[in-house]
Amino acid sequence: MNKQSGFTLIELCVAVAIMAVLSVIAIPNMIAWRANAQLNSTGRDIFSALQYCRVEASRRGAPVMLDFDIDGNGIVEDYVAWVDDGQGTVDSEPNGILDGRDDHLLDPDEIVLFRETLPNRISIPTVPFGASGGWTSFNTRAMPNWTGNVILTNSRNRTLTVVLFSGGGVEVQ
Repeated sequence: MNKQSGFTLIELCVAVAIMAVLSVIAIPNMIAWRANAQLNSTGRDIFSALQYCRVEASRRGAPVMLDFDIDGNGIVEDYVAWVDDGQGTVDSEPNGILDGRDDHLLDPDEIVLFRETLPNRISIPTVPFGASGGWTSFNTRAMPNWTGNVILTNSRNRTLTVVLFSGGGVEVQ
């Protein structure tokens, strides 16, 4: 007798149907996992940015700004940090010399530490740091000028909050 081995067409169709059912169950969970992982990653990035600005202000002996750029529609698309020690129009130590320190504007001669763009599916629905207009700065003692929350939201409406405390501490909640 000649014995043949292999799969029948019915067996192959059943295996494909099982794989299709498993895919229907698994893919939405993988999409949710990816959206949450991206939210957590962005929260850690902002946490690190605040910590970095704090350290750099102390190390450089100059104010360091962190500004969440808000476009005309009130949407935050990116954030930028710089050493606020350029030649501006502000006299920070009232001595009659315009030194530009702490003028909260990115002057052409100031050092940009970094610029980061928010991922496509992550948004900041409210202006961080309240009345400051979306920015905070750290003085040479690593203390923040404005405190507050950076609330991040992903495409699945999950939120994550990065809190900047008055003592300069940062926490992700």
